[in-house]
Amino acid sequence: QGNSNWGGVISRELNELRTAESYDAAAKSVKDAYFDTRIMAAVTSPTVSHPSQSSRYRQRAVARQMVASPFGQYVPAIEITRGSVVESVHSAAVAVADSRGRLVARLGGIEHAVFLRSSAKPFQTMAVIESGAVEKFQLTAPELALIAGSHSSEPNHVETAAGILAKIGLDAAALQCGTHTPFSRQVAEQYRASGRPLTPLESNCSGKHAGMLAAALAGAHDTASYLDSKHPVQQRAMGVLADLTGRMRDRILVAIDGCSAPTFAVS
Repeated sequence: QGNSNWGGVISRELNELRTAESYDAAAKSVKDAYFDTRIMAAVTSPTVSHPSQSSRYRQRAVARQMVASPFGQYVPAIEITRGSVVESVHSAAVAVADSRGRLVARLGGIEHAVFLRSSAKPFQTMAVIESGAVEKFQLTAPELALIAGSHSSEPNHVETAAGILAKIGLDAAALQCGTHTPFSRQVAEQYRASGRPLTPLESNCSGKHAGMLAAALAGAHDTASYLDSKHPVQQRAMGVLADLTGRMRDRILVAIDGCSAPTFAVS
């Protein structure tokens, strides 16, 4: 069984990085100390075969390079051990802010871009609201909640997604989110036992996609291409994100999420 040792590594690094006058110097010090004591200890452990001295230094150099990837802002945060051997080291960049947005703690560098993934759904829902779809199709609070969240394919979730589509004159065939095994183990087992096929309605993102389709129809836009990053629905969502984060549109990175919709990255 592998074990995660969060405590000492994270607390020590957080304290050092909070109080250090120079983040770069502190981060380098943390990396050096970590790999000197952890990586070298692992490869020279009496419980494993000993690589040559040059091999040990090569391994340490590779490990340092991996921690620095991709922007040199990640630092070791978690180690997984198997017995007495450190089997893997996982790096992180963490920011902790209070309710006013003030940074109260940090681990590693926090200025590189991070994809919002499903955390973007509230912004995407605001774009649906701004499109006039709520008024045009009389969308309810439960329906907006489903658009703004990731669901677990429970019957009320599936029925709510289907209800949104019915209001806008479409069905599950219009959803381009694909499908997957329900997040809820109980629901997943019910589907397996019954032999019922999974549809796009069971996707945890079906509410969001139904909302995007509603926004497209509210603006008299094409529904077949609603996932194109240049589509007015997606451009409106980017505009909401830009307004609320204070980022220029050209500083927001765009890629494809697991549900095939555009997802955004900001720093």
